[in-house]
Amino acid sequence: MKLENQLVCRGLSEELEKNGYPQEGLWWWHYNDACGKDDIAKGYYGDWRLEEIGDEGDFVAPTIAELGKALPSFIIEKLNNEYQINGYGKNNEGCFMIGKSLCNIMAKMWLYLKKKGLIK
Repeated sequence: MKLENQLVCRGLSEELEKNGYPQEGLWWWHYNDACGKDDIAKGYYGDWRLEEIGDEGDFVAPTIAELGKALPSFIIEKLNNEYQINGYGKNNEGCFMIGKSLCNIMAKMWLYLKKKGLIK
């Protein structure tokens, strides 16, 4: 599985940070001023790159496992080429999401539950 399929995309990672997601994790999005074609081939994405640098990046890029620990309760199913997730917060309130990137739909689930006040 490609690295970018195991981590939350940059836009969602930034939104997680703004909404109070703990900034602890193995992978981080880091802004890079100078980025050329050779850099992109090495795993850099435009002006942003993923780095395994502990707590020194701009914001964390959570892994599937890290998000799994952050979500209070969820059920995941794989149907054809898409994932389906049902997530629950307090009082068993929650939502249902579907998408091709399990990590990104888990991040969207965390954001939904956080904004609804269903997780701390």
